[in-house]
Amino acid sequence: MSKNDSKKDNEFDNLSHEYDGIREYDYPAPNWWQIIFYVSIIWGIGYWVYYTLYDGETLRHRLDRELVTIQREKMKEASNGPSESDMSALLSNPAAIASGKEVFTGKCLSCHGDHGQGLIGPNLTDNFWIHGKGTLTDIYTVVDKGVADKGMPPWGPILSAAELKNVVAFVKSLQGTHPANPKAPQGEEIK
Repeated sequence: MSKNDSKKDNEFDNLSHEYDGIREYDYPAPNWWQIIFYVSIIWGIGYWVYYTLYDGETLRHRLDRELVTIQREKMKEASNGPSESDMSALLSNPAAIASGKEVFTGKCLSCHGDHGQGLIGPNLTDNFWIHGKGTLTDIYTVVDKGVADKGMPPWGPILSAAELKNVVAFVKSLQGTHPANPKAPQGEEIK
């Protein structure tokens, strides 16, 4: 046994284990490691107490709360809808009309025709209206909610609010145009 070995035996407890010339000593873990270990135990107990005993807010709770807030905002927007004056401002906006035409071409053309003359769906260019009085808010409601018994799907959940308003403005801009081969008038005439 050398001097260094005896010094180690004095500093640390020798566990009297030796295997292939390797002695086992009881070296304590470094202080920084022990601090992290004990802090993590305390944090774990606090975490368990907060989420188990005090029903702390989890990501699921936060997501549910935010979804409820979004749903309330959608319900509020759907119940109020845009006003007639808000919608009429879009009629003088060429960019809104052009954007509405794009949406109309992509979603409405197959039923209402390329010029709104009506195919499966009604003619949108005359003064006859099946639902409502032909006001912008009436058109908005029909496009937003759809008409299930007539086969028109609700576009409100699919289109953004801006797209919905723009397509309504485009449909209103079609009124009074005289396309070739229009569908026969349906509904009540509104003068």
